[in-house]
Amino acid sequence: MAAHNVSTQLRKLKLVSYNMHDFNQGSPTINELINTVAPDIILCQQHWLTPANLDKFDNHYPNYITFGSSAMCNHIKSEIIWGRPLGGLMTLIKKDFCNLMQTIHCEERFTVVKLANYLIINVYLPCVGTKDRLLLCEELFENLWYWRKRFMIVSALLPATLMLTLKTVMMMLAYTLILS
Repeated sequence: MAAHNVSTQLRKLKLVSYNMHDFNQGSPTINELINTVAPDIILCQQHWLTPANLDKFDNHYPNYITFGSSAMCNHIKSEIIWGRPLGGLMTLIKKDFCNLMQTIHCEERFTVVKLANYLIINVYLPCVGTKDRLLLCEELFENLWYWRKRFMIVSALLPATLMLTLKTVMMMLAYTLILS
């Protein structure tokens, strides 16, 4: 890809963030987005896949390079998996940009990918009922502060049941002001 072409493409990046609510349920929508919008970057949350099944993204989206994590690691270590699956993040970036990207960090609640001058962070925030939710939010925002750069795109899934407390809202505003 010529340098001028790449620079033009980077200025016109198409980015989509989508809560899949399970890989099988969300895949048809991702396929439709690819066919209609043709995003350069897709930030997926809640794919609910185990680590052994993360390759489903590679198989279903061969024109994208995938970076992500499963939130099921601790759950599959137990003898019996019960309840609904949870979490999981995946960042898909068109293979056209493979020479410009680098995985910086990947863990259960956020992933960081560098694409040229952009730091793209895909975040899954804890919802109501999550043990130590406020502490998890604080840790996430501290990590985001650590990974900040001049250019940054953050996709944060705020679950409908998040019901933010005043303290959480103040903490989010404080970090937003610091990042800007």
